[in-house]
Amino acid sequence: MSKLRLTFACGPYDRMQSLMNGTIVPEGIDLNFIPLPIEEISWRQLKHQEFDCSESSFSNYILGSLKATNALSPSCFYLKIFSPFCIYINVHKGIKTPQDLKGKTVGVPVYPMTAAVWIRGILQHEYGVSPADIHWRGGGEENPGRLEKFKLSLPADVDYQPIPMDKTLSRMLDLGEIDGLVAARAPSCFTSAHPT
Repeated sequence: MSKLRLTFACGPYDRMQSLMNGTIVPEGIDLNFIPLPIEEISWRQLKHQEFDCSESSFSNYILGSLKATNALSPSCFYLKIFSPFCIYINVHKGIKTPQDLKGKTVGVPVYPMTAAVWIRGILQHEYGVSPADIHWRGGGEENPGRLEKFKLSLPADVDYQPIPMDKTLSRMLDLGEIDGLVAARAPSCFTSAHPT
C-alpha cells in the first residue's frame, strides 16, 4: 500500500526538528516538511491553498474559513507565546500603564493576527482600553510592504491605517513615529537594545 503524500508548511521550531530531520516519520505518510516563516505560510495558504497542511494562526484560520468557498479541515491550536509580552513601547512616550495607551498610535503587522486579537481583548476587558481608544497602524515589522491578507470590515470607530510602504514598524517605533507595537516577535529595535 502506498503512503499518503502530504506537504506540511511550518516554522522551523525546536519542537518540529524531529519531523524536519526524519527522526520521527508519521506512519503511512510520505511527509514533505517545508520550513517557512509564518507570515509566508499564512499568505500562501490563505491566498492560494499551496499546502496540504500548514501552521496557521487561529484568527487567520477563522477568517479564512468564513471566506472559503470550500470547507477547511479540522485543526488544533495552542498558544505558542504569552501575549502580554507582545507589547513594545517607545520609552519616551509616557506609557507606564495599559491605560496610557489611550490616544496613542500603536503598530501591528496585521490587525487580525492572533496575538493582536488577544492583546486587544486583554486591554479592553482587563484595563478598559477599547480598540477605538488607540490609533492602529499596520505594516511590515522588519520588512516594508506587508499587506492585510483579507479586506477588513472594522467598526467605524476603529482607526486603522497602513503605514507607508517604504517604512517598517520596528524602525517607526525606534524613531518615535509610533508609540507602541503589538507583535508576536520581538522587534529588532528591542532585541538589539536600542535605548528607545
